Amino acid sequence: MLPRIPRNRAVTYAGAAAASAGAAWLAYRHRQKQDALMTCRLESVTDLSRDTARYRFATPRPLKSTPMAHVLAVDAGNVLRPYTPVAESDTSFDIVVRRYAGGYFSDKFAQLKVGEAMAFKGPEPTLPYAPNAFDCVAFVCGGTGAAPAVQLLRAALADDTDTTRFRVLYLSRTKRDQTLKRDLDALKCDRLDLLCACDDVDGLVDANLLRRCLPAPSDTNSAVLVSGPPGLVRRLCGTTDKREPLGGLLREMGYGAQVARLD
Repeated sequence: MLPRIPRNRAVTYAGAAAASAGAAWLAYRHRQKQDALMTCRLESVTDLSRDTARYRFATPRPLKSTPMAHVLAVDAGNVLRPYTPVAESDTSFDIVVRRYAGGYFSDKFAQLKVGEAMAFKGPEPTLPYAPNAFDCVAFVCGGTGAAPAVQLLRAALADDTDTTRFRVLYLSRTKRDQTLKRDLDALKCDRLDLLCACDDVDGLVDANLLRRCLPAPSDTNSAVLVSGPPGLVRRLCGTTDKREPLGGLLREMGYGAQVARLD
């Protein structure tokens, strides 16, 4: 199960069909998307670490993303790979890509030169966000998995009508791997609690650390969102498969329906 809005509240979600009270706030995949291909030229590349870079693409139309959405990189064979924009304007968007040995799309990005183009679809909403649906939304994320947190926080913290509080636990093996820390630091305010921790992830994440950062399992008016490397997600949730019941450390601690796994 996924977190649900209390029955006296309604989902408000740009571009989605009007939702009745009690409709799901978080969903595995919202199917509304823009299918038209965009040819986007690479404007700049900024190296963030030894294996991660930030790519800015010019876009022929404003993305107008919902608070949680991704774009889909598309190759000539119509193979798709989702990426969450960490910044966007009417004329461009930024994505952060980590290069993996033999990574199909990460290699394509690494070989792309400024001025060359890549095809994208989208944006495709991933999780509908309703301002004030919860008292607290917490993220546990690692590496480039902090992108959904950055995206949501940019929108929610700029909304004066939204009083939701946010907590972010950002995990990485080294400080150099905290490739989105600068973006998170720039969003700090009285509605955001941010903790960045570095160490071997498997040894670092334990129940004591999570208790420091997350709302209590008994707090049913909260949501916990998990994203990052597969090993981190498996340790916390038991599996990366969103269709499977929650397991792992979060289940052992008593969490349940308030947890959602992100791409």
